Amino acid sequence: MDGHRPAHRQDGMDHAVLGTLPRSRETPHPLNPAVACPRMDTTTEGTTRLADVYFGQDYPILFAIAKAELDAQAQAPPPQPEQLSEALGRPLLDVCASLARLRKAGFIEGDDMMRGIKDYMIVTGITIAGLREVGAYPKPTDLADRLRRFLDAEAADAERTDPERGRKIRHAAQALTEVGTTLAAKFAAEMVKPF
Repeated sequence: MDGHRPAHRQDGMDHAVLGTLPRSRETPHPLNPAVACPRMDTTTEGTTRLADVYFGQDYPILFAIAKAELDAQAQAPPPQPEQLSEALGRPLLDVCASLARLRKAGFIEGDDMMRGIKDYMIVTGITIAGLREVGAYPKPTDLADRLRRFLDAEAADAERTDPERGRKIRHAAQALTEVGTTLAAKFAAEMVKPF
């Protein structure tokens, strides 16, 4: 290949390839040039950036916590650092670092514990933002997009037999889109509520 590696999630799930990332380079540490910093990538534009840790390290942990949270049969507390470390085959220190980043991002909640490990915490739960991130709770834009796609498909179907009806459906879809994503999302959410 041309010095690039495929970028994809490392969570054991079948995800589409997200593109390519440049290979890590041994670059001088920004604070101490005598020390190499292997976690930096040089992009095709020549700029230096830190390597992505989200999809390779943090997302699989968030996904495991969400999966446990949504397992109605389990009725168990969220998985803890040791359990996550064992289940994902990752060192405990790396799991703790990921948990700290996930908490800072607002995806999980946890209580710090003094165990001689930096960032060690007891995971107390996943937030709504965390559930949205893994796809368990729809984002307003997702609901609005689904509603727009549905109305577009209905309009196309109606136009084959009744062009006037198809035009009215397209007009309604356009009007709903013009008033904003938030209103369209509220409308879509209201439509899926049970009576």
